[in-house]
Amino acid sequence: MSNRQEKHDLENIIDNLGLSTTLELIADICYEKSAHIQTNWQDKVTSRPWEKAAKRIETISSKTDV
Repeated sequence: MSNRQEKHDLENIIDNLGLSTTLELIADICYEKSAHIQTNWQDKVTSRPWEKAAKRIETISSKTDV
């Protein structure tokens, strides 16, 4: 399986928005996935890794100037 096109698309997004903004958007998506799982299935075990990932990505994003 090749992710060549997805990698190219992601590179274009980073080029257009910057790395920090792209990471912020990914963190937002992770938070939204966590909330969706909590709202629809009340499943903390499954939602917790998404929230943890969001927090870690936010930390990296705040330290990234590109």
